[in-house]
Amino acid sequence: MAYMITKILAPTFGIVESVVDEIICIYIDVSDNHSIYAPIDGIVSEIKTFDGLVSERKGNTIFTSQKNRRGHVRFSIDSRIPRLYFRVEVGKGYVTDRIRYWVSVGDLINAGQIIGEIILGSRSMIHVPAGSEVLVNKGRDLIGGETPIASYKE
Repeated sequence: MAYMITKILAPTFGIVESVVDEIICIYIDVSDNHSIYAPIDGIVSEIKTFDGLVSERKGNTIFTSQKNRRGHVRFSIDSRIPRLYFRVEVGKGYVTDRIRYWVSVGDLINAGQIIGEIILGSRSMIHVPAGSEVLVNKGRDLIGGETPIASYKE
């Protein structure tokens, strides 16, 4: 049986901050290119904006900081790959001021296509489907829309 392997591209420039299970977190420095790229071909199925306070779990306790705000935009993409979505986060401030996107739900997008921009430094997180092979490690420099960060066997 022949398998098709799809490469999942970095959604932003930056440095891999962590890889935990199927979540790859990318730190975007203020000096990095701040474009947001489509990681795969597909159709935009959801764009959701969240604003809120930062909550962190320490042991069995959840702490919420009143000083630090975090917001994010989550992009979901329908494609041959199930359950792929990514989000772009910003700290301190409201997301609507800091992330701009140029796609709408229903738009057909191509891997590597610029779909938005982030104002100032921040981070992006991409959730790849279970069973994906992660191709990057902590500390790896990424070129948004070009560097393969995971592959998925169909």
